Amino acid sequence: MNSRLKFYITVACWWAVSAHGAPTSADCQALTRLATGELRIDSALIAPAAVMPPRNGSILKVAAPAHCLVKGMLNPRIGANARR
Repeated sequence: MNSRLKFYITVACWWAVSAHGAPTSADCQALTRLATGELRIDSALIAPAAVMPPRNGSILKVAAPAHCLVKGMLNPRIGANARR
């Protein structure tokens, strides 16, 4: 993936959350328009704010703000025997 695409994804995700406070479903849906030949976006849904429990022996809890949960694939390819 080229650096320009990484930059656009980072800016779009930052804009969708920080510029408007908590994202709306329209903000998350707007992220799906970033799909290109190198980036496939399957879904972009609102994930509510939550406190994540400690993991891997940590004692710290992490407060995660509401955000867009984006699922997709970068640089999808077809491998040997047509495997994806």
